[in-house]
Amino acid sequence: MPVFRLYLKITKSRLGFILMYICISLLIAFILIKAIPTQTSGSFSDSKVPVGIVDRDHSTLSKELIKYVKSKQPVHMVTDSKKVMEDEIYYGTSSYILIIPKGLEKSFANKDGNILDLQNLKTPNSSDGAFVDNQINSYITSAKAYWSSGLTIKGSCEKTAETMKVKGKTSILGSDNNSTNKISPLYYYIYILPYPIICILIIVLGTTLLRIYQPEVKKKNYASAMPLKKFNLQIILGSFTITLGIFAILSAIGIILFHKTLGNVNLGYVLLNLFIFTLTALAIGVFCGFVSNSLNALSGLSNVIGLSFCFLGGVFIEQSVLNPKILPISKLLPTYYFINNNDLVFFNTSLSHSNLMTYFSNCGMQLIFAAAVFAIALVISKRKTVLQ
Repeated sequence: MPVFRLYLKITKSRLGFILMYICISLLIAFILIKAIPTQTSGSFSDSKVPVGIVDRDHSTLSKELIKYVKSKQPVHMVTDSKKVMEDEIYYGTSSYILIIPKGLEKSFANKDGNILDLQNLKTPNSSDGAFVDNQINSYITSAKAYWSSGLTIKGSCEKTAETMKVKGKTSILGSDNNSTNKISPLYYYIYILPYPIICILIIVLGTTLLRIYQPEVKKKNYASAMPLKKFNLQIILGSFTITLGIFAILSAIGIILFHKTLGNVNLGYVLLNLFIFTLTALAIGVFCGFVSNSLNALSGLSNVIGLSFCFLGGVFIEQSVLNPKILPISKLLPTYYFINNNDLVFFNTSLSHSNLMTYFSNCGMQLIFAAAVFAIALVISKRKTVLQ
């Protein structure tokens, strides 16, 4: 099986490259494990959101409202300028800017019940804004109720602030005060694997295909006694063997290093998701092998595709902070669905029917991408054969 042996020979020559990417993935995983807390307590605490305030009313009500918000969130006053407020949000100085309109207290004291709406600016697609909105609306509603009972505006605000200090005891169902919910470090290791898998398979498979399909080599193979069907079968067998080898090595490293922290992790679903993504990387590697004309071009493609898929798909940047305009592009990439499945499996100790439907749907999207890329690669291969 000369073609199959060629795969193994080229893989051996690229062993240093493979080890380098494995070491990079391990390094990034360990940095994430150290940097990100791996446990959460069994109780809740208020989230702290940097709030900027613009007071246009300068009334008793507005001052009491500001005092209340200061008791809940880190607050600073902001200049009443649209540009300044937009800069505050853009640069992250404030996640939420409360604008107290002129005439708020006057509308509050009207018996018709119509209070001027408080205005705000907040970070797009963030739950922090809704959290602060809820706190402020609760305060205004409660203060209005106290005022309607006959208290002064100041007295209503003070009574409301006193009431808002009362906190209920909360806990997570299924846990006690001494228990914690831990995320296995394996999560961060698996999370980062798309990058080395894509780069390794592009280089190894691409290099082999590039050499096999060189015009001179290809003519010699076609002129040899080996049937074309057997020749192609050995190429397929070699590709799958190398792919399975990379999958097995990377999976084994993760399980060996983090086996003590697996806990209730659904390891079977984790490995199935990783295997399906590896098949997708196989299709990408075959595609790059057919479109590249040199080893330098192949090396460039591995970095460009690896980095772009990981940045846009949510590997290097969390999907929750991706620009909404980028998300439609992200959903075209297999890394997007790989990360979704990774989160789904690690953050659910048991998968419900709806979770399983989502999981296998994400697997299906990865396989559809792999089939599409492989089909394009075959068309390009056939086209190159005709031209040669």
